[in-house]
Amino acid sequence: MPICHTSNFYVALNGSSNKPVGLSATATSQNIPSHFLGKIMQQLVKKQVLSSIKGPNGGFYLAKPADKIRIIEIFDIFDGIESLEKCVLGFDACSSIRPCPLHDSYMRLKKQLLNYYKENH
Repeated sequence: MPICHTSNFYVALNGSSNKPVGLSATATSQNIPSHFLGKIMQQLVKKQVLSSIKGPNGGFYLAKPADKIRIIEIFDIFDGIESLEKCVLGFDACSSIRPCPLHDSYMRLKKQLLNYYKENH
């Protein structure tokens, strides 16, 4: 599971606006380097998935209820929906007119993946 998903789950389970989860506690519990996780968490704050409180008792908590956060939001922040539009084999000229060997299979998979991301939290 991607780092941003595991850290969000940890924050969702352990943090609140009254008791935010510290970066070091999250990094330690998830076995993620804190400097790397800090950059990820700041992106999530910037996109209003997480909120943060600065200071010695500060940390992170969900900016909105967990059931209102879709996986597609997280995916779009880090990978971008447009990344699914690229050829799975990396060919520039791949299209429905000039498909690569995996084009049709990937298009079916992409539709399933997008539907899953949109429907699930």
